[in-house]
Amino acid sequence: NEFKEAKTLFLAFLINNLANAIPATLFLFYVQHYLQTPQFTGALLLLYFISAIIAVPFWLNLSKKISKKKTWIISMIVASFFFCFTPFINEGEYIKFAFITSFTGICLGADMALPSSIQADLAQSSKKIGNEISGTLFGFWAMFTKLALALSVAITFVSLELVSFNTVNPSSFSLSILALLYSILPVILKIFAITLLLKYKK
Repeated sequence: NEFKEAKTLFLAFLINNLANAIPATLFLFYVQHYLQTPQFTGALLLLYFISAIIAVPFWLNLSKKISKKKTWIISMIVASFFFCFTPFINEGEYIKFAFITSFTGICLGADMALPSSIQADLAQSSKKIGNEISGTLFGFWAMFTKLALALSVAITFVSLELVSFNTVNPSSFSLSILALLYSILPVILKIFAITLLLKYKK
């Protein structure tokens, strides 16, 4: 039924949200301690969110041509591609990081618009066959959003604690782990989310 079909979508949404939440949790640490350019933190954050907002119409228009699911998958692939370059950025190279921030922000625009739209489509289709699951979908959607944020904090902070990361004098090893957590872990999660989304047939 529709609810069983929605579970695959829910899990893909949770995993992708976690992939977005982890770099968001570590952003300040990455800019201040890995790049060592804390003076650009605000500008980089602004660039990230402005890029996301500006890109929303593009993703919506693309979804009308090739489907919402395919568009969402494309955005994940593009975000993963640019995230892969993050560990190769050196101290002080904030311009290179700004390019990555801009493109991953553009991909965030798809995450802002498409999952909720797919959820609305699923709720609408359930009404046509006599099932009213809109409230259930909304409840799960909100729960998974909060769960992803909680998991991101737990995963990143525990991992950094295990490598003895500290903000006063972080070791080169702990900074490398920070960079990997910030970039490569989200890529792995997004790949997982893509494989789940490919199974979603609605």
